[in-house]
Amino acid sequence: LSSISISTIFLVTPRTGSGRDSASKFDLIFSVSSALVKGPRFGAGYQTSNVVPEAAIVAIPIPEAVLFMGQTLPLPLYPERMRICVYCSASEAIDEKYVDLAHALGQAIAKRGWSLVWGGGQVSMMGAVSRACREAGGRTVGVIPKRLADIEFADHHADELHVVDDMRVRKALMDDFSDAFITLPGGAGTMEEFFEIWVGGTLGFSKKPLVILDPTEFYAPLREFLNHLEREKFVKPHQLEALAWTKSIDDALDACIKKI
Repeated sequence: LSSISISTIFLVTPRTGSGRDSASKFDLIFSVSSALVKGPRFGAGYQTSNVVPEAAIVAIPIPEAVLFMGQTLPLPLYPERMRICVYCSASEAIDEKYVDLAHALGQAIAKRGWSLVWGGGQVSMMGAVSRACREAGGRTVGVIPKRLADIEFADHHADELHVVDDMRVRKALMDDFSDAFITLPGGAGTMEEFFEIWVGGTLGFSKKPLVILDPTEFYAPLREFLNHLEREKFVKPHQLEALAWTKSIDDALDACIKKI
């Protein structure tokens, strides 16, 4: 397979379990342009098995050591380091202080020898966090819908850039790639990502830390609203306790390695 020249890679990952020790949490077929693939990759860090839909086309360079057609072997993306998913804004109309915060966080992730997982964009806070991480020696893994990549929002300097069909696949992959999540100031998209991870965690689907980095009290109204929900019995105290509210970058990164 490694000698085949291909224009598109189709990835197929059968449902074999859950968590980092399985090939995937979900069934997935998506494509990645070969122009975005640097060297022999297995795309999303997964491998294929012989359990493949007949209609699917699989052409993925896989090292012989992991090509075992009797089962799907676990293949963590970066087992030697933490993978931090950062949720943040791509708006170019926001105050520069938020872009600076994203830049500083990207640097700090790299300095700890960790990797960044983010939405694959190159503008505003999204661009700042990824560029800063790479400039400081860190690894960046982006996931972006094709519709956004096509209008040149994609950061093609990412170490890995996964182009997917829609937002749902994007969020699922970002979740699957990551060990912990940091939410920076952001808009509706950031809030959607935050709430999905939070609710999933409180329902027991994940035990990955979810951290809010808010040095300027940007999320003070949100925190008060969540407390209001608890007072009115719409959420339980343990659900609020699952959130780590932090004001400094170091505290946010430290919270990423604490079990909830």
